Amino acid sequence: MHRLEPDPVTAPVVAKIFNEYVAGRGMTSVARGLTQDGIACPSAYDRARTPHRYTQVLKTTAIRAIL
Repeated sequence: MHRLEPDPVTAPVVAKIFNEYVAGRGMTSVARGLTQDGIACPSAYDRARTPHRYTQVLKTTAIRAIL
């Protein structure tokens, strides 16, 4: 049987995204806030698999995919 475990590094960021969105912030606002806080986009965590992706700014599409 398989068991999924939250990633200890990214789980707090995912929780923050959900909490802010549920509180009424839009996806663009959430993305901007995380970028200002220095939170890297998901592609930055696995550069070997995503060397072609831009990793400087968290985009709304990443927030949408996470939600």
